[in-house]
Amino acid sequence: IRLTDNESTDWGPAWSPDGERIAFQSDRDGNWDIYVMDADGNNLARLTNHVSDNWNPTWSPDGEQITFSSYLSGNY
Repeated sequence: IRLTDNESTDWGPAWSPDGERIAFQSDRDGNWDIYVMDADGNNLARLTNHVSDNWNPTWSPDGEQITFSSYLSGNY
C-alpha cells in the first residue's frame, strides 16, 4: 500500500518497535529531512528542519527517540 503521494522522494523507512509509526527521509521540502507518520499514512510530522541533509532514521529500542545521520558544516 502506498502511504505517501507527492512529487518528491520518500526513502529509508524505519518502523517503530511497536509497529505503530514509520520514520523516513524525504526531500519534499527542498533537502533531505526526517519525517514520521502513523503506519496507515496519517499524522505526518516533519522532525527536522535544517538546510543540511538528514537521513537514515533509526528508532531507539523503546520507541521514544529517533537517531539519524546529518550533513552539518561539511561533516558527516
